[in-house]
Amino acid sequence: MTEKDAHVLLGQIQSIITNKPVTGQLEGNTPVYKELQETVSYLSRCMLKMNQQVTRSRGFNSLLLAIINSLKDWVVVIEEQTGKILYTNDLVKQRFYNEETGQFFCGEACGLMDRLQSPGIIEDRHKFEYQCKQNKYFQVESHWVQWEDTRAVIHLITDVTFQKETEAYLEVMAYKDELTGLNNRRCCISTINEYMNAEPLFALCMIDLDGLKTINDQFGHLKGDQYLTCVSQKLKESTNQGGFYMPLWWR
Repeated sequence: MTEKDAHVLLGQIQSIITNKPVTGQLEGNTPVYKELQETVSYLSRCMLKMNQQVTRSRGFNSLLLAIINSLKDWVVVIEEQTGKILYTNDLVKQRFYNEETGQFFCGEACGLMDRLQSPGIIEDRHKFEYQCKQNKYFQVESHWVQWEDTRAVIHLITDVTFQKETEAYLEVMAYKDELTGLNNRRCCISTINEYMNAEPLFALCMIDLDGLKTINDQFGHLKGDQYLTCVSQKLKESTNQGGFYMPLWWR
């Protein structure tokens, strides 16, 4: 090989390494020279194509991470076998877990994270609810993913505390009188039906509250409401343990 061809070949190899198109041609006309030139050109095309794919992949990954960071859910990716945290989205870092200090914002060890980091294999979607020591409720949906070259589990965590509290409030309100907090007519009928189906011995007592209409007429319904509230509180205080006291109001 001539010195000129050696320089051309060296330049072509450098172009491949720096991801640039190959330039120049070897001057030799023998079959070996031609095969060498074809091989270098083919290698150059392969490297350019591979780098383009890597660039597109990086762009896709950046887009994917941007979407994950825009979610309202907490996202935690954990290595399946070891429980090592591989990734958390920005919402986790802001409200749940500080990666730099390794501390949780609630100020104590997190049972939820301990459960998420427990080694285990997930073949399909797995869902569960969790209540923490701070009386917060979380809904967790887990999937296994291939995270780079590691089998991992991605956990989508939604804070459903407000939803749970609202459901509990509505359930209470369905069976409670809003003014007094006493059991309402619906609760009374439901409870009596349960007692009758179970056939236990029970007694049903009714009382009459005097003077309510007079208070409403003379002092207004606001004072009447206060009267009902006061009597209701006394009834609650006098309820025997193990009994079911069911005051009803008709106004």
